[in-house]
Amino acid sequence: MKPNKGPACVMARVFQMFDVLNKVTIDTIISPFQVEERELFHNHMLNLLPNDLILLDRGYPAYWIFNLIMSLDSNFCARISKQWKIVQNFTKSGAQEAIINLHASHQSKK
Repeated sequence: MKPNKGPACVMARVFQMFDVLNKVTIDTIISPFQVEERELFHNHMLNLLPNDLILLDRGYPAYWIFNLIMSLDSNFCARISKQWKIVQNFTKSGAQEAIINLHASHQSKK
């Protein structure tokens, strides 16, 4: 049987929590594509242990995610989009590294 011709469309989203030290998958979710990545991330939080380190790609950084991870006594390292003003300022500074404190806006605190 041949598939119907037409434009390709994404039908599912796969989210995986992977232990890089032990090289084992902790949890996987397959969902309809309409479910947002951040919502899938939220579903994984029950698997976090104190002192875990979560690596976040560009689509995930959000104050509520940072706060959720920290409330579980876990840690994170986030790749942040250049759209964030604090990232733009760091890039302009020419520095190779820096410790940056993020302060949530009023909207983010809501």
